Amino acid sequence: MPEMLIGGEWRQAAAREELEVVNPATEDVVASVPAGAPEDVELAIATAKRAFAQWSRTDVETRAGILTKAAELIHAHARELAATLTSEQGKPLAEAIGEVNHLAHGVRYYAEAATKVRGAYQELPATLGPAYGMVIRRPMGVCAAITPYNFPLTLLGTKVAPALAGGNTVVAKPAATTPLATLEVARLFAEAGVPDGVVNVVTGRGSQIGDALVSHPDVRRVAFTGSTA
Repeated sequence: MPEMLIGGEWRQAAAREELEVVNPATEDVVASVPAGAPEDVELAIATAKRAFAQWSRTDVETRAGILTKAAELIHAHARELAATLTSEQGKPLAEAIGEVNHLAHGVRYYAEAATKVRGAYQELPATLGPAYGMVIRRPMGVCAAITPYNFPLTLLGTKVAPALAGGNTVVAKPAATTPLATLEVARLFAEAGVPDGVVNVVTGRGSQIGDALVSHPDVRRVAFTGSTA
């Protein structure tokens, strides 16, 4: 049974409950994943918060290099990822391959953008002498990435990749019906060199896990798209 990822460790849910993943075309059970609960969310957020201290100070070119490696691995495993996506979500294989390639492209895009992030400096009028305004872009902390069933990998990439590029850590929550490809992508991020705790994936039912994520005081930003049933 695939396991969820918390702090670099592949693990079962705290309650040891499972959630079946069903192929919508055949109605066969293709796998089971842990049915996470709020205590699993709490652990994932605490782990991501600890990992933030180191990741946010990691040199931006190092972060960009890791993301580039992740994009390469996703592209290299495109057919396997697409087959998994088709089995759990039901879109034609050709469309699934297109979604995986879109994910790889997005991760590579944000890898390249990571080194281009700049602040701003603006001189300001003042009666008391020279004055200026400055915008400094800094990592925010732990980000929640809640993704839907219809484009689980495309929308995962548009949330996780920019968060990592900016020095943030992530707790991802895929839709209960389509968690398998997300878990495989998380494994590839780890293989690419993303440190333990920087990317975490909690699987489970939408409302229970999603509510625990969005209401947590240590989650600095929530990226949500569509249904997570």
